[in-house]
Amino acid sequence: MGPHREVLMWDPMTGVRHGAPLTADAGDVRLGALLCSCGPERDCQCSHFQVVLVWFELGSTHQRALAAVYSSESGAWSHINTVQAPFASTAGNAGKPGTLASNAVYWLISGSHILEFDAVRRNLAMISVPANAVGSLYWQCQLVLTEAKEPGLAMVTEVSIKLWKRDSADACGCSMYRSGQLDGCLPPRKRMQEQPSLLGFHEESNTIFVWVEAGVFMIQLESMQSRMLCQGVRDFKIYPFAGFYNRDAAAGAQADEGTPEDARRAILRFPTVTLNIWHYEDPQGNLHGPFQMALLQQWWTYSFFAEGFRVWTTDQTKEQAVLLTDAMLS
Repeated sequence: MGPHREVLMWDPMTGVRHGAPLTADAGDVRLGALLCSCGPERDCQCSHFQVVLVWFELGSTHQRALAAVYSSESGAWSHINTVQAPFASTAGNAGKPGTLASNAVYWLISGSHILEFDAVRRNLAMISVPANAVGSLYWQCQLVLTEAKEPGLAMVTEVSIKLWKRDSADACGCSMYRSGQLDGCLPPRKRMQEQPSLLGFHEESNTIFVWVEAGVFMIQLESMQSRMLCQGVRDFKIYPFAGFYNRDAAAGAQADEGTPEDARRAILRFPTVTLNIWHYEDPQGNLHGPFQMALLQQWWTYSFFAEGFRVWTTDQTKEQAVLLTDAMLS
């Protein structure tokens, strides 16, 4: 939101921006989501959208969560929806992006609760998390999607990520349907370091974002393959963004941009990505990577690796590994 109480919608791929005055009744907004109505044609640039904003109000005997919806089609805000929220669900700790499942957005908030907004019914509801997760720390839990594309819950420990789903026969119970080990997709960690934190989830790729002392990693939950996003930072928020290429839009831009490839670049504006190419095997026989050399050098500086530690590139085999000290000089 801007200084004049305005909501700003921004497409980072095209640079297109759309502003709307914030509804006068809105408080200190803590949660939000943008919902596109593009449908199967996947052309968000030509589609109407909705913006959902959530804030909290503390009364003398209770706390409320409130939500309003802005429609780009009508250019107006909806009436305000409210639901009673537990006192433990403080707005200050509600900082993760929502998870979209079917026509509803779900936010995990502190106090062992989930806030649900149904975009079709325009209904706001408070849901208790499964009993297994009660008492878990906010940053060790993350809303995800199950194999049936229903809301599920991920919980991280020092060594694994466990995925839970609600039991259909018991609304208060849940069952674990998958578990993945972290030792194969995160760098080695020293003792007494902080437990990993879960920062967000991307629905389309089934990818979860994990913070450890070395940096932020994205982990694909089916393959448990990982990739490092950034190093050594923690106090920030992640909002996953997915874009796609629209062939018709590219053809329409061709006259202004030149060749079809020029038009495609003008529409997508993909950032340049540097590939991580190094792998290694830890003393327990687990394979790790790919990682950038700069990251391996940093871990070497922190004494994560012993003398004689070997690495190899993506286009090599483990038998072709070379000393890390030699690789750092190449």
